[in-house]
Amino acid sequence: NLTLFLLLCFLTVGIGNTDIHLHHELAIARAVRNHDYPEARKIGAKVVDPNRAFTALRAYALSAEGTLGEYLFQYPHPYGTEGLLPDATGGAILPTSVAALYAHWGEQPREGKRALPFFRRLYQAHPQRSELKEYYLCALLLHKDLDTFVSLLRESGCDASTLPRHYREALYLYARMHPDAGVVVTDEALEQAWKRYEEFRAEYSQVRGEANLMRRKCGETYWWYYQY
Repeated sequence: NLTLFLLLCFLTVGIGNTDIHLHHELAIARAVRNHDYPEARKIGAKVVDPNRAFTALRAYALSAEGTLGEYLFQYPHPYGTEGLLPDATGGAILPTSVAALYAHWGEQPREGKRALPFFRRLYQAHPQRSELKEYYLCALLLHKDLDTFVSLLRESGCDASTLPRHYREALYLYARMHPDAGVVVTDEALEQAWKRYEEFRAEYSQVRGEANLMRRKCGETYWWYYQY
């Protein structure tokens, strides 16, 4: 009887999680369809264990708004770069959501295709499409490939002060890691944020559960994603 009871409890939790994921998927799809991007950003914002379908849809919503580089790392990314692509084994996704994703990219990834080479090829084939460039840049950040990320920004001749938040954070981190690389990021607010980040790291460095404590303090930065 106890075994049956526990099995029913696990099934209930599983069904409940599936319902939550489906609810979030429907809600974010509706918000994007209505061009209500601020609402789309709020949906499932506190969920720490999203499935791949939802991480892909959230990235799509941010891309549709043009804010992928501004907000992407304010959310958990348990799948890294692969979370930009939906996966049938990682959670259900509605056919209409899949169609919207493929239409946004202009192409359907082949089964088993990895996210980084997929978005690299899309960008190289259509460099004039800003949304594909943003996807590729964010895929590089999720892959923690700062060398290629910085190289691409240099080729673009971007002014660091005009870049989205997470791009500036990544550039600042790169400049700290490679002081002789000639990367200069002048941003007083960013410097103050880095100072606080380093102070928290020093405070929690010998504490059990450092990564989780740092997530609570600085989990909405690219720095936390890169270093933890």
